[in-house]
Amino acid sequence: MSEPTRNRNANRLSLIVLLGLAIVSLLWVGAAFYAARHSGSVGAPTAVRHSLHLHLLKYLWLLSVVVVMLLRPEFRKAVWGREDDLDLAASTQAKPEPEGWGKRAIVFLLYAVLAFVFTLPNSIHPSQALLGRGGDNYLHAWFLWEFARALAHGQNPFHTNLILYPIGANLTWATTDILGQIIAVPFSLLLGPIITYNLSLVLQLALGAFFARMLCLRVSGSAVAATIGGIVFGFSPFLLAHALGHLSLITTFPLPIYVLALGRLLDKEKPSWKDGVLLGLALALVALGNYEYALIFVLFSLLILAVDLGRAGFPLLKRVWMPLATSAVIFFLCLAPILLMMLKDYAVTKPAPFENATAYSADALSFFVPSLGQSLLGGYVRKLPAHFFVGPGGIEGVEFIGLAALFFALIGCWAARGYQRRWAGRALVAGVVFALLSLGPTIHVLGKAALLLPAPAAPFYKLSVMRFLREPARLSIATTLCVSLLASIGLTFVLGKLNILWKRSVFACAVGAIVVLEYLVFPFPSSSVVEPNHSWVPPTTAQRCTLPPSIRDGTVLTIPLDDSWHFNDAMWMQMIDGGRYSLIDGRVSPYIPGKAWDDFVDKTPILAVLNSESQGDRFTRDGSVQSRASASSALPPVSEKLAAEVVKQLDLRAVVVFDAPERPADVNYVRDVFGASEKMVGDCAVFDLAQNQDAARESSPARPKPSTPRR
Repeated sequence: MSEPTRNRNANRLSLIVLLGLAIVSLLWVGAAFYAARHSGSVGAPTAVRHSLHLHLLKYLWLLSVVVVMLLRPEFRKAVWGREDDLDLAASTQAKPEPEGWGKRAIVFLLYAVLAFVFTLPNSIHPSQALLGRGGDNYLHAWFLWEFARALAHGQNPFHTNLILYPIGANLTWATTDILGQIIAVPFSLLLGPIITYNLSLVLQLALGAFFARMLCLRVSGSAVAATIGGIVFGFSPFLLAHALGHLSLITTFPLPIYVLALGRLLDKEKPSWKDGVLLGLALALVALGNYEYALIFVLFSLLILAVDLGRAGFPLLKRVWMPLATSAVIFFLCLAPILLMMLKDYAVTKPAPFENATAYSADALSFFVPSLGQSLLGGYVRKLPAHFFVGPGGIEGVEFIGLAALFFALIGCWAARGYQRRWAGRALVAGVVFALLSLGPTIHVLGKAALLLPAPAAPFYKLSVMRFLREPARLSIATTLCVSLLASIGLTFVLGKLNILWKRSVFACAVGAIVVLEYLVFPFPSSSVVEPNHSWVPPTTAQRCTLPPSIRDGTVLTIPLDDSWHFNDAMWMQMIDGGRYSLIDGRVSPYIPGKAWDDFVDKTPILAVLNSESQGDRFTRDGSVQSRASASSALPPVSEKLAAEVVKQLDLRAVVVFDAPERPADVNYVRDVFGASEKMVGDCAVFDLAQNQDAARESSPARPKPSTPRR
């Protein structure tokens, strides 16, 4: 199709879109005033506007303007270059520098060293501390350990009976990192849970940078520029912030692989079903790393497809619909076992509320502000308003791109030609769109809602599928990948202007050093391996809470029960003890425990009392507990017979009271109910019920055997 014909078709389609929207708007307004007249509120235009959602019209007009802009030939030329450049894209495709396995190994070693440096000083002694700020890092360490333990015992790794006795937990609804768990199995079996978690974190950072480099190398053709592009993505402040506690969110190496497979399918003149198979397998890898990332990059794919449709028109659909359908089939086949387990317990899940999207949105200025822990500027950043960063410890609000990366990304947008131009257009559109989506339904500036500024992404968060993205700020992972791609293109252009080798080397080293300094967090936070604690609470004891080796094969009751601040203590104790017993308590996601476990607790007398008592606990800013029971309340007495029935029903071997010095009422309650005495292990009061039962049987006089009556 010639360029004049394309221009005429674009003009016609633009006119059709605008006229159609104008007609829809007139009908909408007419229907609104007709409804208002019959409702008796003709003189209340404000009520009419709100009652019939006339404000949605502005989003329809905004969408139509975007569509018309994408259709305009001027936009296509600005983003993708001349039409003849696009038609000859195959011949102008950047040819990556040839690399052998030896060079790739050296590059990966470089990224591994950088990951080691970024997690200093505790990466030097991986067995003495748990990398990350106290919180979800303990939970992810438990996930790695439990997955390897289940495989070693020939059990289903996606369902566990070690927690939430007697219901168990469906781990497919947990924030697990299945791909990372598979990789970590050898480490878990040989090195133990603490070293395994720390090595997994370092390894995932290095792998993310390595595969991002592969994508950048494919597009830019420059190994040096691609190496820096890998640093921009793999060690971005977004990933380093989530490395403080969200191991599944730093398992990002499947993302560049998926984008490579998507580009391979879209760029081919005649893509085959094999390309669809590769794309489906890549998306399955993304989902095994993190479910949210899979949904994000499905949206990413739809956006890239729309962008390419604006360039190539509908003939593109004729080429790619079959491979895309094949990829969807392969994806669902690969994840069928997991999806079936998820559907089994789908009733216990619920989308995040709309308010959650507002609370966990990125700030409009967060893309230009370093993280709280940044080595050079972190002290100044901490002076910003408290609500600028969201989430525990400000993890969710870190979207910093880096000034150097942004500078070269802008050069890449301007300087890209040919095949690079096509990728630059995709990355530019996708990066901007996902940055807007990460702002959530309400734009925030310096932590305050800017109600006068309409949020472009607000209509999308009305869709139910978007509610499963519980934290909109995480959508910026796509923006980070796009910026790394554009930065590698810009660096390739600048390096091409330097003809002398030593100048190119010095320039590349200087840019790499600037990027590292912009992203570096030193010291990288770590957590105690003795007592799970939160980031602002120092450990109160040097003795780890463990149970005697005699306690095994039964259950252990931990107090407080069903408490979001203490389930880490219980699961960490179980992991250190090697999983010898099951826990009545436990928590692995916002959806688990579910209604079945709640009903079981409510119907079990002693558990119901303890559960209601635990809900009264409060925590001060320094992390100390103020227990309602320890202050004034008197827990109801329980008969000895009922306590014995509960012990038998639960197969209860021990009771553990965490923070025992601050919970005297809980300790007294366990003494009275179970007739047991405690042993202090650090801050824990351990009641060995099995030992007390054995001692009671030994101290009681032997009963004479009944005589057999004579006939």
